[in-house]
Amino acid sequence: MNYAAVCHSNKSAMASLKAQIPQDCQRGLSSSQTCEIGFTEQSGISYQ
Repeated sequence: MNYAAVCHSNKSAMASLKAQIPQDCQRGLSSSQTCEIGFTEQSGISYQ
């Protein structure tokens, strides 16, 4: 699987993430750096 396919798969899997986050949420936590990157990109909030 190439990088473009992984990115597309990731976007598709997290398409509903932003709608599930409470409006007053300002920061997220993750134990995986690669997940932090994807969550931040898809949710619009900073993950650490």
